[in-house]
Amino acid sequence: MIKHATSKKECRDIRLLFTSEMSPEWELPELPRKPAQFEELGTLLGAWEDNRLVGAAFISPASTEANAIYDNLSGIDDDLARDSYTWLREKVVFIELIATVAQYRRRGIAHRLLSKIQSIAADEGREIIIAVAGNNDSRKLFAHADYIILQPNVGLVLTANQNDTLLDLGILPGVPDCAFAVKEIGRSNRFSFMITHPDVSGWDHGTPMWQLTERAFHVPTNR
Repeated sequence: MIKHATSKKECRDIRLLFTSEMSPEWELPELPRKPAQFEELGTLLGAWEDNRLVGAAFISPASTEANAIYDNLSGIDDDLARDSYTWLREKVVFIELIATVAQYRRRGIAHRLLSKIQSIAADEGREIIIAVAGNNDSRKLFAHADYIILQPNVGLVLTANQNDTLLDLGILPGVPDCAFAVKEIGRSNRFSFMITHPDVSGWDHGTPMWQLTERAFHVPTNR
C-alpha cells in the first residue's frame, strides 16, 4: 500500500528510513515532522507491506526555484514575472527523495512510488515532474519510468513564449555527477523548460539551448 503519511509516527518512520537507506553523501532536505507541514515543506509518501514501511518518497512544489527565479527577474513585464512564479509553484513538482529498504529492493517498490507520484501530480494539474538522479541505479529507475535523463552538468532553463518571442527567465543549473530526470505529463502553451550545458558556446551569449526531448540524453560539446 502506498499513501501519504497521516500521523507524526508515520512521518518519523519515513524520516528514519531516509536516514538509514540514503547514501551518507546525500544531504537530506528539511522534512516534515507532521502532516500539517506538508503544504509548507512538501509531502511524505510511504510504501507499506504487511504493516512494515519498506519504501518512501518526498515530493515538493518548486517553491525554492520559483522564489529564486522571481527574485532575479528584472526588466520584464510584471505580469509575466508573476505568471512564471505561479506556473513553477503550481505546475512543477520535484521528487526530492525516493528510497527503498535494502532487503526489499528490486521488487518494484520504487517504481510503484513513481507511479503514485505521477498520479498525484496529474490529479493536482501538474505538468512537469523533476528529480535528481545521483547514481546509475536511480537513473535506470527513472529511465524505466519514461523520464528523460539528462547528462551531468546539464541545466534546465525556464522559458516563456511572450508575443511569439521565446524569453529565458532563469536556470536550474546542472550538478556534477548528478543528472536531472524530467517527465512531462502535461503541456503549457506559454512556459516550458529547455536544456543548457556550460561546456558549449554558441547562441545567446554562450548559453545555447536545446528542446527538452529524447536528444537530451546526449548533449554535444565543442571541446
